[in-house]
Amino acid sequence: MLAFENVQALQTRYQKKPVFYQVDIIAQTWRQIKDFSGSILVASTGLGKTVVALHVALHLRIEKLIKQFAPIANAAEEESEET
Repeated sequence: MLAFENVQALQTRYQKKPVFYQVDIIAQTWRQIKDFSGSILVASTGLGKTVVALHVALHLRIEKLIKQFAPIANAAEEESEET
């Protein structure tokens, strides 16, 4: 297993917490953005790309690397995040 940097817990109103494998993906994506000024997230259906992308965007916002972002999800993903 690869050792990734620790992903800091975020202070946000977003309630969905990433599961253990998503934490590694968030850390790897975040590191690639810092090292290479970008990253491409490729993952199988159902692994939580929306959750990962949202957490990466929240980290970018906290670090003041972006001013704002607008998450867009289809109705099925929106409903699943509410439960």
